[in-house]
Amino acid sequence: MGMNSYSIFDSHAHYNHPLFEGNGVTILNTLFSQGIVNNVLIPAITYESNFLRDGFPKGVYFGVGIHPKCASNECWDEEKKRSIEDLCDLPETVAVKTGLDFSKTRMTKAQKENQISSLRYMVDLANRKGLPLILHVRNAAEETIEILKDNPLKVN
Repeated sequence: MGMNSYSIFDSHAHYNHPLFEGNGVTILNTLFSQGIVNNVLIPAITYESNFLRDGFPKGVYFGVGIHPKCASNECWDEEKKRSIEDLCDLPETVAVKTGLDFSKTRMTKAQKENQISSLRYMVDLANRKGLPLILHVRNAAEETIEILKDNPLKVN
């Protein structure tokens, strides 16, 4: 396949996900070399996924943070906050991933509160670092809007 006359920026792909069985870098190198994709944004899913960055080609960018379902059982201690904040200073970090997902039928009040706390923290982080948000919202639009009203995003 020859070089295309257009360029694709894949704005949301998880090439560092375990389903790729460690082949995400190889797949992206092929897509890039064939001119199929020119840029990719890989948003975090779990806390640990923020650190799966090794070997990706130039043109791969990252969204730090956490998927709201993962935030249900995650607490942001000072060490984790510091490590995420350090990642924000890397040139390949271009966004913050956050949101609320209340689609789980048996979510406890504590799990909802963890998601809300994480969302508030990530909005503050995005504002302090001058980064846009990637919002994952499911069955929680009203709650998300209220939190964003109380914690408005700075416009850069």
